[in-house]
Amino acid sequence: MDKKLLAAMALVLAAACTNDMPYTPKDAGDKLIMNALMNNEEHTHAVVLSLSRTGRAEDISGKATVTFSVNGGPETEVWEGGPGGILSSYWGSPRVFEFIADFRPGDELTLTASALGMKASSTVTLLSPPMVTSVDTMSVRDGSSDLLAFTVEMEDNTPGTDYYSLEIHSRYRADYYDGDTFLWSDEGESFCQPDFTGDLILSEDGVVAGEMDDLGLFDFGTVNTYGAFLDNQFDCGKAVLRPRVAKYWLHPYLWGVTVNGISATRAVVYPEVTVKVSHIPVRHYYYLKALNALEGGMSDLSLEEIAIPCNVNGGIGFVGLSNTVSKSFSLKSYETSFEETVYTE
Repeated sequence: MDKKLLAAMALVLAAACTNDMPYTPKDAGDKLIMNALMNNEEHTHAVVLSLSRTGRAEDISGKATVTFSVNGGPETEVWEGGPGGILSSYWGSPRVFEFIADFRPGDELTLTASALGMKASSTVTLLSPPMVTSVDTMSVRDGSSDLLAFTVEMEDNTPGTDYYSLEIHSRYRADYYDGDTFLWSDEGESFCQPDFTGDLILSEDGVVAGEMDDLGLFDFGTVNTYGAFLDNQFDCGKAVLRPRVAKYWLHPYLWGVTVNGISATRAVVYPEVTVKVSHIPVRHYYYLKALNALEGGMSDLSLEEIAIPCNVNGGIGFVGLSNTVSKSFSLKSYETSFEETVYTE
C-alpha cells in the first residue's frame, strides 16, 4: 500500500475526531474553547481561550475575561498575558490569561471564561500527591543510541484505581561569551519525547506499529507520548518504572547572540533533566490517552473516531489540575562554539 495513501487516511482520522460532549458541532453554533493544564508545583498558571466555529477554530476578538475561585470563594479576575507564543502555531494567536495561586490536596478550583456573550466554566480538584520514594539515573547505550535511563520507585496505598502521568523535561542555562568576555545568559525548558521501551507499565498504550507490520508500511504507531498510566499492576503495592530519554533531547540547539554589536563566539551550557510524576483524575488520564491516539494516527487500524474528553461546561476544551512530584538532575556542562558566516556575492 502506498505510504502517501496511508498518510491521507491518517488525516481523515484526525479530521473525524469528536469531543466527548452532548452536542453536535453542526447544530451547536459558536463555542468558547478553554484549555489549561496546571499543577501544584507551579505558582503562575495559564488559561488559553479561542473560539470554535463549525469545522474550524478562530481567535477571539473584543473583550474576554477569565475568573478563578478556590473552594467556592470569591471570584478573582485573571490578567491577560502577552501573545500566545508557541501556542500561536496551533490556533493563530489565542488569548492567554494568567493567574497566581497555590493549591493543596482537596482544593477545588473553578475557572470561568466570558467572551462574545458566551460563558464557559470548569471545576477541578487537586488530588493527593503521588508516593514517589526514589528516582535515580544512569547513562546507557542501546545500539547506536546514547540514552539517559531512570529508575523511579513509587507506591500505591489507596485501594481502587489511581491514574498517573510521567513526563521528562529538559532545562538549560547558556552563558554566552566573546572569547573570555561574558555577554549574555539565557534559559530554556522543553518537553522530551520519552522512551518507555521494555517497561510494561509505562508502555501500556499499545503496540508500536513496527511490531505488527512485517512489511514496514507503517512508520507511526500509538505510543505513550504523554506518559499516562494507571496502577492496575501495583494497586496497594510498589512499582519500579524505568523510563529513558535519548540524550539529544537534553542538548538544545543554540543560536549565536549579539550584544551591543559584539557577537558571541562560544557558549557554556549547563543542562538539567527533570522527571515529573503526577497524580491525575480519571478524565485527565483519558484525555492524555486520546492525545496519544491522535498522534499515533493509524496504529490500531480501527478507523474509528477518537473521542477527546471535555470537562468545560458550556464550551469546549479541557482543564487539568495535577498533583506533581519532581526530581531534577544536573548534567555535565559542555561548551559549544559559533562559526561566523561570511556571505559573498
